[in-house]
Amino acid sequence: MSRGAGRALADLVWSLLRVNRPTVPVGVGRGDGVRLSDSPPLLHLADAIDGGQELVAADLLRRELRFVAAPDPTGWLRDTCRGNPPPTPDSVPLRVLTWNLALLDVLVAGRPYRQSPWVRERREGIFARLLSSGADIVLLQELWHAPEIQALGERAPAAGYRLCCPPRRHVDGLAVLLREEVLAGEPEVEVHAYGHQDRLEALDLPRKDRIHRSWLRVGFVHPALGPLSVFDTHLQAYPHAWKHRLHQSRALGLAVARRPADELVLVGGDLNAGAFYGRQAWRRPGGGIDSAWWHDALSLPALHHYGGLVDLAIRGRPLAEADLEVRLGRALDNDPEAALRGGLGCSEEHLRAYTATDCNRLYHRQYAGTEQPARLDHLLARDPAGRIHVAGSRHRFTERDLDVGGEQVEASDHYGVEVDLAVAPPT
Repeated sequence: MSRGAGRALADLVWSLLRVNRPTVPVGVGRGDGVRLSDSPPLLHLADAIDGGQELVAADLLRRELRFVAAPDPTGWLRDTCRGNPPPTPDSVPLRVLTWNLALLDVLVAGRPYRQSPWVRERREGIFARLLSSGADIVLLQELWHAPEIQALGERAPAAGYRLCCPPRRHVDGLAVLLREEVLAGEPEVEVHAYGHQDRLEALDLPRKDRIHRSWLRVGFVHPALGPLSVFDTHLQAYPHAWKHRLHQSRALGLAVARRPADELVLVGGDLNAGAFYGRQAWRRPGGGIDSAWWHDALSLPALHHYGGLVDLAIRGRPLAEADLEVRLGRALDNDPEAALRGGLGCSEEHLRAYTATDCNRLYHRQYAGTEQPARLDHLLARDPAGRIHVAGSRHRFTERDLDVGGEQVEASDHYGVEVDLAVAPPT
């Protein structure tokens, strides 16, 4: 056996035998012992779980959970919105954008295994939108492969950006664009794979993309705001993977909490989980039923809890729309046949509430009727000193303005999330 074949066999065996383990054992992490009822992000979970008033955060991962009602984050969302600090006279403007580009193109034995629609046809339009977005910091997901990374990296300098996407043996789709004006020196970049992975995604076979869900941190010094870290991530997909996603949220939150106290920390990406789901059971086209949707509402508040984070998009909304996804979610129909025909109420409110929805033609083409609409894409911050005022937040790239084969479609199957910040310099 050649050395290369031996290495490939060893990698395959390792990937088959690997065991999912949290980096920090459950029960000893910072925040593990806090009661749900004593944590603002977790409080609404205590009311939704049988015996929830007696549970601590770690019990979400080590107990069998029985829900008695949908976890209702209305109070948490409204408190977040009301907690938007006023801007200071010396505040520095900062625009931040996160966007899942839907350039998914997973290959097995050189052939497509899972692919987003029209990857090659959409690529140039996506890059043009990114580089003309006006954002100072851009968190990217599903920039999967070397040709796309190289192409965006070559275009970025002419638009005043630097692409941060270090080489690694695995594939995770993560990258960050920084406008050169926000950099005072060279950025520090690191990537860490989560301890919990989907076995099929992570399987190491010759000519197969080995996907490891990860977080990417870019640390740099801002000329006026001092040290700043940006965490970008794309958590495990699909409702049935809620426990993997919950482990990943805890791991990311603990990593955020370890950053120095004087550092401004931004966190974002496709978290594959919303704050609210109206139904525990969801009927799918073809007769299937998914019956663990309320479990899917655990990972977002857990990330907030462990990382000490606040929701910038909700801070930037009018108070009347802080709980928009909850009110619309309660009224959603679950009609698989109508969903296949595109029969979902796609109002302006709906587009403001959700970033992943059948109202998006690319999303509908892939997932029609299989999932509840949700706000899966998020921008968060660690802001204990109240330095960050959110002047506004919005969903970007919601228009069907890309012509593909004579059909007008959105640039991606996810809408982007953008916030305008006014950040007070450190004291």
